[in-house]
Amino acid sequence: MWKKRVFVIVILVSVLPVQVWACACCADEGDWYQATEEFKDWEVEELNQVNFNHRAELFTAIYSPETKGLPRRLQNFYYFDLRPIRVKRDWALLLRGVPFGGNGVLRLKIPDKVEKFRTDLKDRPPSRGYPTVTLYKEMRFEGAISGEGIFKTKPGGKNRYKLILQGRGHICDSRDDYRNWVLIISGEELQFTLHGVIEQPKPAQQNKP
Repeated sequence: MWKKRVFVIVILVSVLPVQVWACACCADEGDWYQATEEFKDWEVEELNQVNFNHRAELFTAIYSPETKGLPRRLQNFYYFDLRPIRVKRDWALLLRGVPFGGNGVLRLKIPDKVEKFRTDLKDRPPSRGYPTVTLYKEMRFEGAISGEGIFKTKPGGKNRYKLILQGRGHICDSRDDYRNWVLIISGEELQFTLHGVIEQPKPAQQNKP
């Protein structure tokens, strides 16, 4: 009898930690969360590995605010070739106009705080096992932004940005959760919105025999 009890305890101990670890990232139906948190250096390293697609679209709509800081020829049905340079919290977004040309740089700094939002949209049936619910998620950053080239701003200009990463996942964050981005720029000299896609890492190719 003692041997059987020992055997059962060993099995429970070996299984329980896996479920406890999995449930630390699990979401429940109806989950909703929004809070401002510290954005640590190791999280910045993860963020800097997010792979932005090179096509950055200029958002235009009848109801969108008036565009500022762009040559008139760039304001309609236009996109940019995006090449980000990221050194820790300092970002330089190199943008080249397609097809009309025109180069510029947007410079921003990733702040010490981030606003995180997640919710269960109830648009997908819960999966079996762990985790059960897939959440819609956003990470939102805000701060000062300056421009060079076609985006040239004056020193000390009052221009702000809001960078939003959008995706799906669970409570624990991963850079692979995020699929889209939006960059909203507003201020005395700049006012426009860019958006684009975040490319997912390609699965490793299996070695063929």
